[in-house]
Amino acid sequence: MVMFKLAWWVEQELPNLLLKVTTQLLELPSSSKDIIRLLDKVGSLLSQVYQDPSKSIQEALVPLKKILISTVLINHADFDVQIFLALCLPKLIRIIAPNPPFEDKLIKKAFQVLVSSFQDLTDCSTKSFHKRLRICESMARLRSYVMLLDLECDALVLDIFQHLLASIQDDHSSLLLTHIESILGGILDEADDLLLEFLISILSQSQAMASPSSITDVMSERVLVAYASQIPLQQLISFTDEIMQSKEMED
Repeated sequence: MVMFKLAWWVEQELPNLLLKVTTQLLELPSSSKDIIRLLDKVGSLLSQVYQDPSKSIQEALVPLKKILISTVLINHADFDVQIFLALCLPKLIRIIAPNPPFEDKLIKKAFQVLVSSFQDLTDCSTKSFHKRLRICESMARLRSYVMLLDLECDALVLDIFQHLLASIQDDHSSLLLTHIESILGGILDEADDLLLEFLISILSQSQAMASPSSITDVMSERVLVAYASQIPLQQLISFTDEIMQSKEMED
């Protein structure tokens, strides 16, 4: 009986709720707080939608999809609005996968919002930090970076990798570090053709750290041990020497 009621709600009520919140977003409240409230509701509703949804839900997602990747939201002046938007986008991508919900260029814009949300992971005191943690958890669980690799958005994938690698702090929670390590490892597993660039990033970040015992250094060593065998040793040594020489010149 409970399952029947849930199925009825998903089929009958969920499309109406999606259309209602879409209409409210299209009117775009002047208050950032109201926009955030609506985006939070969108995220909750999208969490209830399974892959390959019914026709009624697919039809309700069409206008929602358009407003979520509109420039008015993606380029909103309030970064907290972008953070809540970034929480919605992976859920929408999950529903439509493996078929992209947007044109390629719009997917890139959507992921640029996600990448920008990683920039302040070093500061645990910001009011949006727990939202950024949820974005990290979502990307680790949904492996949404795979879509970027399929679209050959190598620069964005490298941005994700570098931002996360640089954001690791000794005082970060074990949960956040687990998500970061999952994303980094997943990207490395999927992007063999970018492996050299990733290893260069790791070596550069390791050289930049003040403490050789930092968590970044430990994780970098773990990744190097796992993946260095896939690159000719002489090539790796050559790049390592170049990075170390560059670092010495900076010092």
